[in-house]
Parts: sequence; C-alpha cells; structure tokens
Amino acid sequence: MSEQKLSLVVGIGASAGGLKPIEEFFRHMPPDSGMAFVVVQHLSPDFKSLMDELLGRHTNMPIHRVTDGIELQPDQVYLIPPKKDLSIADGKLMLKERRTTRGLNLPIDGFFESLAEQVGKDSVAVVLSGSGGDGSSGVRKIHDAGGLILVQSPETASFDGMPQAAINTKVVDLVCEVHEMPGQLIEYLSHRDPGQLKSADEGDFDVGGRGWLNKLFLSTHGVDFSNYKTGTIRRRLERRMQLATVGSLQEYQSRIKNDPQEADALFRDLLVEVTHFFRDPKAFEVLREKVIPQLIRDSKANEEFRAWVCGCATGEEAYSIAILIHECLLEAGQNKRPFRVFATDIHSRSIEIAGEGIYPERSLEKLPPGYKERYFTPDRDEFKVKQELRQSIIFAVNDATTDPPFTKLNFVSCRNLLIYLIPVAQRQILSNFHFGLKKNGVLFLGPSETLAELSIEFEEIDRTWKVFRKRRDVRLADPSRIGFNAAMNLPALPRKRESVRDFQDHSLAKVPLKGLINRYVPPSLLVDDYNEVVHCIGDARHLLTFPDGDPTNNLLQLLTKDLTIPVSAALHRCRQSSEAVAFKGISVPFPGDEESRMFTLQVECLKERGESLYLISFIEMADRPALTTTEFEFKPNENSDQQIEQLSLELNYTRETLQATVEELESSNEELQSTNEELIASNEELQSTNEELQSTIEELHTVNQENSRRIDELNEVTEDLELLLSRTATGILFLDRFLNIRRFTRSITRYFDLQPTDIGRCIENFTHRTGIENLYPQLRQAMESGSEFTLENSLAEQETMLVEVTVKREYDEVTGVMLTVGQKTVRGFGIGSRQFYLPSGAGFWQWPDVREDTQWWSPKCYHLLGMEESDLAPSMSSWRELVHEDDAHRLRNAGTENCIFVQKGFLVLRMKCTDGLYRRFEYRAAFVMDENNRPKSMMGSIAPFVQGSEKAEFAHAVAGANASRHKPVAKNKNSISPH
Repeated sequence: MSEQKLSLVVGIGASAGGLKPIEEFFRHMPPDSGMAFVVVQHLSPDFKSLMDELLGRHTNMPIHRVTDGIELQPDQVYLIPPKKDLSIADGKLMLKERRTTRGLNLPIDGFFESLAEQVGKDSVAVVLSGSGGDGSSGVRKIHDAGGLILVQSPETASFDGMPQAAINTKVVDLVCEVHEMPGQLIEYLSHRDPGQLKSADEGDFDVGGRGWLNKLFLSTHGVDFSNYKTGTIRRRLERRMQLATVGSLQEYQSRIKNDPQEADALFRDLLVEVTHFFRDPKAFEVLREKVIPQLIRDSKANEEFRAWVCGCATGEEAYSIAILIHECLLEAGQNKRPFRVFATDIHSRSIEIAGEGIYPERSLEKLPPGYKERYFTPDRDEFKVKQELRQSIIFAVNDATTDPPFTKLNFVSCRNLLIYLIPVAQRQILSNFHFGLKKNGVLFLGPSETLAELSIEFEEIDRTWKVFRKRRDVRLADPSRIGFNAAMNLPALPRKRESVRDFQDHSLAKVPLKGLINRYVPPSLLVDDYNEVVHCIGDARHLLTFPDGDPTNNLLQLLTKDLTIPVSAALHRCRQSSEAVAFKGISVPFPGDEESRMFTLQVECLKERGESLYLISFIEMADRPALTTTEFEFKPNENSDQQIEQLSLELNYTRETLQATVEELESSNEELQSTNEELIASNEELQSTNEELQSTIEELHTVNQENSRRIDELNEVTEDLELLLSRTATGILFLDRFLNIRRFTRSITRYFDLQPTDIGRCIENFTHRTGIENLYPQLRQAMESGSEFTLENSLAEQETMLVEVTVKREYDEVTGVMLTVGQKTVRGFGIGSRQFYLPSGAGFWQWPDVREDTQWWSPKCYHLLGMEESDLAPSMSSWRELVHEDDAHRLRNAGTENCIFVQKGFLVLRMKCTDGLYRRFEYRAAFVMDENNRPKSMMGSIAPFVQGSEKAEFAHAVAGANASRHKPVAKNKNSISPH
C-alpha cells in the first residue's frame, strides 16, 4: 500500500464500449500517482463482471471490488459491483441497493454528485464511451465544486452518447483521446499549488487593479468584469491557471493573449453558468400555486403578460418560466392571451444555444409530469422546444449592469447572479428591476440573495424562496441614464434614498388640502391601499386607540370598536366603485360630551404618482358641505349587534354552501383529470419500459464486451493446449466425473485403444495395456475420495509402468480425473514433463503434500534398506533419521539447481540399513509446483551407489548437472529444502 497522501479522487464513468478505453487509460497511468480511481459502469445484475481480471493485466495497482465502507487509498483502483449504487462519504465508499423503481438507472451521475459534494476541488470526473446521457448532470456538480472534467473525444468512442452529452454542458475542461488523459492528470496535479497567486500577484486582484482582465474581455466580448467580486475572479482564475499548467500570473496573461481558446475558457468560467429546468422544484411550486395565477388575475386580460429572465445562461430557466405562465393562462381561461418572456445573458454563445432550444433527454428529468410530452418534441437523441412555446420567448445579449431594463413587466426572475457582484452593482440591478416592474409586479431572486436597503420597496411573498412584490410606483433612480462603469471609477457618494417619510412630507401632505379647502378641515385620516395611516388631519385623535400588543399603523386596528365596521364598509365601496362614498348617521363620542355627535362618514379616492390614497373624513351633519357622493343611511339601534351577528351567520352559511359547490366541481374535475392521468401514466410506463430496455442493452453490451475479450483469450489458450496435446510424447487421458472420455493425447493410444470418435464414451468400456490391476475401480475411488496417487507395476524385468492419477476440482468438488502414463526402465522413467534417469534397481518414492509428513515408498525402497514395510513408517521425519549426521546438511541444501532440478544430477547420501551399517545411495528428486509456482509435492528415487572416489562422484554429478542446463528443462530458482 502506498504511504503517500491521497491527492485526487478520479471517478471514471463508462458504459457501452467502455472496456477498451478503461484498459487504455490504466495502461498509460503510472502506478504511483497518488490518486485513487473509482470505476463506475453500467453492469448487468444477472452476469458476473470480469473487469478486475481483465484490468489486472494493464496496471500494477491493486484492484478492489467495492465493499460497503471501504476506505479510499492512493494508487488503488475500485470497481462498482453489480446491482449497487455507489457514493462517497468521509473518505469511504458506500454501497446501497440499486433503486427498484422503473426508469433509467444513472449510477455515474449519482457518484459524480456525491464526489463533488464530499471531495470538492480534489475531484476529477472522466467520461468515456457510452450511450445515453449518464454523467452529464454529475459533471456540472464537479465543475461547480472546482474539480476537473476530462471527456473522451466522441470521434474515438465506440458510443459517443455519454461524451457528447457531457460536452454539451459547456463545463468540460478537456476533450482528448484516452491515452492522453493520464499525462494530463499528472501535469494538472503538478500545478495544483493553492498558493499560486502570491504576493507579487495579489495586487492584480483588488477592484482597481484588474485592468488587464477588464480590458481584455471588454474588447473581445464587450463585458466589464470590474463589477464582479474579487473572490469570484480569483478562484476562477486560479483554477484556469492550474488547468493551463502555468506557474505565475504574468505567464498566464501571456498565454491568454496568444491562445483564443484559453481566453474563451476563462470567460466561460468567470460567468459561472449553472442552470437547469425547474431548478429548486419547491420554488417553482410557489410560483405555480400562488404567484403567477395572482398576477394574471390582477392584470387586464387584453394586455400582454410580460416577464424578464435575467442571466438565463443556456435557456433552461427561461423555458421553465414560460411553461408556468402558459399553464396558468390555460387554467385561467385566457389561452389566447399573448405573453412574452425576455431572456437575457451576457454570453452570446449561451444565448445561441438557448435560441436553438435543443436539449438532451437527461436535462429534462426534473420537468413535472406531462410537460416533456406537451412542450418538447423528439429530435434524434435529443428534445426540441415546440414552436408554440419558443415563439413567445425573445433571447438577447444583455448586460444587466450597464444596459437599460425592460419595462411594463409583470414578473422578473434573476437567480444567483447578484451573489457574484459587488454591493453597488447589486443595488443598481435591483433598481433596474424595480423600474421595469409594474406596481404589484413580482421579483424572483436566488435563495442566497437579498434586497438589502431596497427591501422597503417590496412586499415579501415567500421568505424561503425570495419572492417579492413591488409595493408602489416611485422612481428610485433613472436606470437608463446612469453610467454604471463611470460610477465604478469615481468615489462612491452617499445618495439620499426617497423614503416613505420623504414622500409624505413632499407630496401626501398637499393632497388633502385640495379636497378640504371648502370643508373647513374636519377630522380626517389619509390611508393607502394597505389601510396604513399616512397622515392625520384636524382633531382626529379621539377617533383612534392604541391596541394591546405590538404597535401597528393599520387604521382598522386603531379605530374605536364602533367605527371599525362603517369605515371598513365605506373603504370597500370606494375601492370597488372608485367614487366618493358617504355614510350618514355615524355616532362618534367626544371626550367631555354627554351625548355622542352625529357625523357623516365620507371616503374619497385620491391619485398621486400612480398611488391610490383614501381620504376618510368625519363631517358633522349640521356643517356638512355640498359634495357629490353616493349616500347611504346608517341607522344604528339597540338591535344592531344582533343584526350584525345574524348577517355574519348568513355569510358563513353562504360561504359553506359555496365551498360545497366548489368541492363538487373539484370532484368532477378530478374525475376528468384521473382519466388524463391514466393516459399519462400509460405513456410514462411505455417510456419507462423503453428506458429500461436501453439500460439493459448497455449492460448486455458491457457483459458481451468482457465475455468477448475472455473468449479470445480462452481460444488462444485452447489452441496452445491443442498444439501441446497433439505433439507431446506423454500419454495423458482426461475423464469427467462419470469417467467419460473428454480429451486424450496421441501417445495414450499405446496403452488404450482409443479413437477420436470415442470422446464421450466411458473409459471402463476399453481395455488397457498398463498392467495395473483394478485400474478402473481405483479411478472410481479417486473420484469419490478426491485423493491423488501413483500406481506402479512391473511389466518385465527391465520395464516398469507408472500411472499418475490427478483429480480436477471446481469449488471443492471433484469434477474429473487425469491419468498420466509413463514407463520406468533401466534408463529411467518419465511422468509428464518430469523425467528421471534411474540406474537399474532404483526405488521410487513420492511426497504427495510437502505441508504434511506422510510419504509413499515403493517396495523397492524398503528392499534396498533391508527392511519390511512394517519396519518403518513412510514419512519424511523417518527418512531424515536414516541419513548420516555428516550428510544431513546435504539433504537440507538439496534444493539447488545442481542437485534437485536437473535431469542427471544426484546426491550421494549415507543411510542406515536394517543391519545398523551406513551404505551409500544415489538420491534424486524434483518438486511439482502449484499454479502460484510454489512447491506442491515431491517425487524421486534412491539407488545403490557404485563404489568410487567420492570427489569424482560429486564431480560427475555436478558435470551432469551442468550438461543438463543446455537442455530445455523448466527450472525454479525459488527452490526450498526438502525439509
């Protein structure tokens, strides 16, 4: 395991056709980069993935199938298992069961989004071959978090759906061939110094020192970034410097002057374009239920409904707003009413994309049910906005900080633009929005944005989603004439804001004088549309009281109880008719008077600067001046409270009856809608089935690609085995669990009468010439017990037949057996590729498992030692006890190529015989290795040593060993002692 710190977490997303690029990626990736790699594929839940085996041939990094909670380590590869969704949390990979809901499974998007949230700027997204759009949503999150995005060039991908969908997001950092990606990652990692912009460069990041950046984009794109916050500019510039692998700001300045593509990439990064359809669904639900329907009701049916989406990027937000407006107009029965959405952005290329109105299917996932079918049409692998909706939207390049606003607007949406701008720019843009909106028009901001000091000019509709209504028509500034760029270069002067109090002092105080000049200034009150008291005239103090609790300025809460009902009724009638209204016979008690005086309550509407104000006057009936009004007799008596209560009961009954009628109508409407919903559900099921089929096709393609690669390898191995079996001189016979013939070599026909057409027949139907009695019953016993052994039988004085029986296992179950037949003569014997040259009269021995002590000795071994089989247990420990102590070191060091792993070399050992004397024997042996090239078993022989000089004997042995090196014999230098 690498000891270095984890530097980057690289998420690799691939689907159909992704095996080859994944192998190519890791073939070029160094094993010590310090990165962790997580491979996320579309895997079939019904087939075992072979990715770990196939990928292990192209990288030396450890490969893990992800288990829940496995910790990420540098220089290691992690593979998603089938039927699971993958995420990351606290440096660990977490698994959860794949969702069983119908529809397209998108594991790559899910992991990328988790990677962006948890790892941030240390995340990397790599998108390789695949169909569909999985990964396109996740790369946006990676980009927003400051991570790196690499995409395989669509021209080199077997399936270009996923790469092209990622490229269409306009947030991809590099599109290249797969073999270039590892080098780009290493280069990017080497320039990820978070302190790149140090003391010498910091001066270029204050508001007055970014002249080179402002001038560049002002001349190329007509955009002045002096209004953007320093932190935003700094972060985005550092990121581009890292991707461009430059070490200083001066070097990067030179780079973007000579590289238009890099300059455009920096421009896109600075704009921070993040958008999609119906972003924040709960916010759009507020617009759908409360905001837009009210705007439609409050506006005239013959007027065009106008909306402005400022900072629309690639158009998703603008189309979302247009869809809501159209839906609300249909519900209001105004389907023929014209509406217009002005969608603007500073980036011309984004406006071009928005104008085309073509989007991948993946980007339409958050549309409410039915909207995709209603407002979009399929266009190959994408969807296009229908012409009826498109013609209601005007896309235009517009800089909200310098260009004049649109006017006569019912609705303005500007989300997550203000947070990137300095405060003075924010206030200017908000003033523009206030200027463009009609009275009671609605402003829709981002969740992190506020109105600041302009909050007094707007009424809050929804605090969570920042929806506000314009309260009044008053010009805060002249947004069309103020030179904003000039203001940025001048000292900021405090500008007096026209408050409600200023408006009262300069305007409202003069309004009542016009209406009271001939009425001797009776006690009067001036209120606005919200019943807030704006001004008091005359001696009106006795009309008002201060209620308990929080202070209020609402007239209906300040009036005495007896006056609340007539004033409320008069205000209501005046607002309905826009004519002056008078109620006669209003009793008003005065302090110090024993009886109440009778007054006429008069309410008239006054207009000033488009603001509606209401003058409420209490005129004594004896002094009433002449005024054209609609008069009503107000006759209070002792039964007035009972009458009011009765009317209230009748009103409640009417409301309940109306509510019941509404519920009946809603029930009928629900029945009609249920039929429509059933049709929509059927359509969604068909669409879901289509998506599931597409997902299954991708998974099967991945499985097919892995299996195809494995079949090619198996074919190659099979051809090699066929060639070996057809040419080898060793007799080998393969049998299945029922002893049926599966395969055999040509040499085995010397001992069995077999033809190629006999494959599949039981071997027990054939005679053999091995001389081994009960061969077939012993084979049956081997199948049942799983034991392996060697059978020996002398056919003649100079010829001995050896049959080695080896069992085949699968998952600890015996599934077959292999027979290897060889002859032992005075020259030697051979089993498989292990050849022993034995002198006449040698005994053969076998050590089946080197991990155990048990051995097998042929009767000849006991005979040479002068023993019976019952005299000595056949074990390695018993064998060692017979060796002379002066020769024991030779036995311990026998695992050398001069003695053990040769064809003609041998050791001379003194061994104790049954008479107590030590005699010299030739000792020969060889190991049998397992699939991991480790000793599995051992076999060999002993024979009487021919008398002669011991030195000459060993010289002869060494010479024989050296001579054998020139023969093609398999050797193992990692030898071990027979101990």
